Amino acid sequence: MKITVLTTSEDHPINSYINKWAKELGKDKLIEIIHNKVELIGGDILFLISCTEVIPNIYRDKFKKNTCFTC
Repeated sequence: MKITVLTTSEDHPINSYINKWAKELGKDKLIEIIHNKVELIGGDILFLISCTEVIPNIYRDKFKKNTCFTC
């Protein structure tokens, strides 16, 4: 399973929690953390967390499932 997390702010406080979560789950799953929508290449699940811009369907449609969290 490939999970991608996009958070557009590299300075956002949530990043430390995301990195910890990815490290713990990364043993069983492929987890990618990115900070720019142009890096979205596709996968099973896309988490949009604290994004400061709208991510168009052209990017979201590369994933089987996606969800958005705002903080």
